[in-house]
Amino acid sequence: MMNNINKIFCFGDSITGHCVTGNDHYNGLKFYPYLLGKHFDCEIENYGVSVNSNEKISIDVLNAVSTKNYTNSLFVIGWSSAIRRLVYMEDRKSMENINDATETRPWYKSSVMDVFATLNSMLTVQKVLTNRNIPFVNFFGWKSDFIFNDDKLKWIGKGYTGNENKNIDLWAYKSNMWSVSEPLENTEVKSHGFDFINLMCNELKIKNFIKKEFYDYLLEKGTVDGKFLKFKDAKIPSLNKEILVISENDLHPNELGHKLWTEEVLIPHIKGYINE
Repeated sequence: MMNNINKIFCFGDSITGHCVTGNDHYNGLKFYPYLLGKHFDCEIENYGVSVNSNEKISIDVLNAVSTKNYTNSLFVIGWSSAIRRLVYMEDRKSMENINDATETRPWYKSSVMDVFATLNSMLTVQKVLTNRNIPFVNFFGWKSDFIFNDDKLKWIGKGYTGNENKNIDLWAYKSNMWSVSEPLENTEVKSHGFDFINLMCNELKIKNFIKKEFYDYLLEKGTVDGKFLKFKDAKIPSLNKEILVISENDLHPNELGHKLWTEEVLIPHIKGYINE
């Protein structure tokens, strides 16, 4: 149980970094890190960066633990899609990311090793923070590769060994985070046959997770018709016909979307967690 929060460290991709507290190009927008700082009346340190891979997010967490004073601090980690990966050349550019190349190609989907890298990143962060008694909360921002099922985290995988997958519609594959505009309750968990993935999922402490994806939560508020990239039947999250994203061409949650998510999901979860 925490008596008070002096600082909140926020980690993630553009959902986290596109904020007045961050360094991305949406200068001035008051997204969830700012709203957390106002609610808990504490300092915010925002490490979110657009197109961050989960490997880079985990590195940011480890760097903060190594270099910052985290006494009476809370870590909030927004994990991205496994399709984003670090590449070998990044150590020559201070580990900058691959600039979206792996996720905008329509033939690309998360591989088993992409998912392994994401789970390995999350488990490393969990171990380091737990060993140091640093309180932390995880959430998935976009259409991730996982679903919470029977209070367990499960990978939404395709069967990689059968011929029936030769003609998979990759645009409809959930791990492409711009794909399905439906709540996750409509998503099936496919049998994938990789037991080590199941083992890694079971090692994650579910109590540290918000069991609702940010974007999925917005979709449950309602939708209006829209178009994005190649998706003819795209839906845009909305509330009373007011869209909850930046624009029809930019599906990042807007200030209203962040306000709803922060007040209705994030803050109640944090309060429940820190008061245990």
